[in-house]
Amino acid sequence: MRTLSLSVAAMIAAGLALVAAAQEGKPLNAKCPVKGEPAKADITIDLGKGKIIGFC
Repeated sequence: MRTLSLSVAAMIAAGLALVAAAQEGKPLNAKCPVKGEPAKADITIDLGKGKIIGFC
């Protein structure tokens, strides 16, 4: 039961981190979805509703 609680807590923390990143205008992803390289903060697309995806 404790492992399940830790997993749920980790998922909530990850979700909050994504929301916080979106609110700050930062990309939601750390890696480029095309090449898998680190995403650059200045190469992005805004999907609306605070969802920003970074590319390399």
